Amino acid sequence: LQERPIREGEWMDSWKKHFSILTIGRIVVCPSWKDYTPRKDDVVILMDPGMGFGTGYHPTTHMCLSALDNVIKKGDSVLDIGTGSGILAIASAKLGANYVLGLDIDELAIKSALENVRNNQLLHHIDIDKGSLIKDDNLAGKFDVVVANIYAKVIVDLAPDIASKIRSGGHLILSGIITNKENDVHESLSLLGFIDHKVMRQGDWIAISKIKT
Repeated sequence: LQERPIREGEWMDSWKKHFSILTIGRIVVCPSWKDYTPRKDDVVILMDPGMGFGTGYHPTTHMCLSALDNVIKKGDSVLDIGTGSGILAIASAKLGANYVLGLDIDELAIKSALENVRNNQLLHHIDIDKGSLIKDDNLAGKFDVVVANIYAKVIVDLAPDIASKIRSGGHLILSGIITNKENDVHESLSLLGFIDHKVMRQGDWIAISKIKT
C-alpha cells in the first residue's frame, strides 16, 4: 500500500488510460480522444463518460447496447431513463431512431451526456433533460422503445409511468437488475401488460426485454 498526494483533476483523468475501444456486435464504443477508422457496417459512438455512468464495459450497459441493436428500427422514438453518459441514447440515434429523449437526475451526468451528444453531432436527434418521470401527458404512448439501465427498485417504482409512455407493440429494455431482483421486475411489469421477449445474463446481472401488449 502506497500513499501520496495527487493533484485535483489527476484522479479524474487517470482512468482514461484503461478505457480502450470496445466492440459490441456492430457497435463500436470509441473514446473521444482516440483515433478509429470505421469499417463498412460499424456504428461508432464517440464517448467520454466523465462523471456519468456508461462506457459499455459494465455488463448492464453491454447488454442494453446489444438489445438496442436488435430492436431499434429506422424512425423510432426512444426514451432513455437514467441516461448517465448518454451512451444508450446516442446508440439509439446512431442505430436509426429519429428522436431520443434522455433523462437523468444527476447534474454531472446531464453535463456529460450533453457533451457526448454534441461530440457525436446528434443535437438535432437527442434531447437531454433533468428528471426521472415524464409529466407531459402529450407523450403518452409515443415511444417505440424505452430503455432503463437503473436499479431494480427504481424500475418497479417507475413501472406505471414507463408503461404509459410506450405504444402498443413497443419494446421495453431494462437492466441494472441483479439476479435476486429479477422476479420483482417481472411481476410488476406483467401486471401492466408486458410480455417477455428476451432475458440476457452476464454474471449476477440481468437485462430484460419486454413487449407492450
